[in-house]
Amino acid sequence: MLLITVVFLPVVERLSSVFLIFLFLVTYIRRIEIARQMCDHRDMATDETGEEMSATSNGKPSEHVQVSEDRQTVWVHASDGSTVGRYSSRFGMDVHTTAAEQLAGKPQCLNCTHVPPKEADWDEFCRLIRTHHGITIPPEVNPHWPMCLDQLQSILRAEDETCYPENVAFYPDLRALAEKVRSQKNWAQGQVFVFAESADRFVVMKQVAPSSCEMLTITQNGFHDVLTAYRFDQDELVRQLEGYLSHEPSTLPAPAN
Repeated sequence: MLLITVVFLPVVERLSSVFLIFLFLVTYIRRIEIARQMCDHRDMATDETGEEMSATSNGKPSEHVQVSEDRQTVWVHASDGSTVGRYSSRFGMDVHTTAAEQLAGKPQCLNCTHVPPKEADWDEFCRLIRTHHGITIPPEVNPHWPMCLDQLQSILRAEDETCYPENVAFYPDLRALAEKVRSQKNWAQGQVFVFAESADRFVVMKQVAPSSCEMLTITQNGFHDVLTAYRFDQDELVRQLEGYLSHEPSTLPAPAN
């Protein structure tokens, strides 16, 4: 027994040393890989078109959220500096664990897609980032918005009105917009309803009185009127808004009696 111990003990010690070296190399390679991924993310602080990224959160710099100049890509960074989210209107979403979590053995990908996203995917992306990382993404960076917040605020500022992103809703066509604004008599003051075909053709309606349905109505042609929207039937309101889209305020035909 003593002979077996004397013979095999050095062998066991050597194998243990080899195993420890192997574990060290695996851990070291994994750390290098994660560091490389973090560098790649930092190098990609430009969007797919190579434009510089600008941080924003309600008009103020944000340490967590970055947006491309063309507003088509949003990046989210965790407190440890690792990039934990990307939302691209062309390539889909990526929601990742932090670098520290990956070093602890967690997988990198929490939810990753590789297809152009739909608007519902944006809501899911924001929910996942909030759930896993406690970061709330400002609503104004939504790449699906057809009009940027700065333009909308500028349009309303020209009429001495303010605009807060959490009060803004976009609608796909005039009928959907009309149906929404006339659906109740008492809207909260400050709600903004928008239909925008483009930055140069749009209808903006803002509730301008407390607990009522008085909609300041603006198009690319300028200010038109304050409409009590619920008093219109659906087709009547759509025709009114179509007229605003097609005419300067001073040349708009009088509504039929």
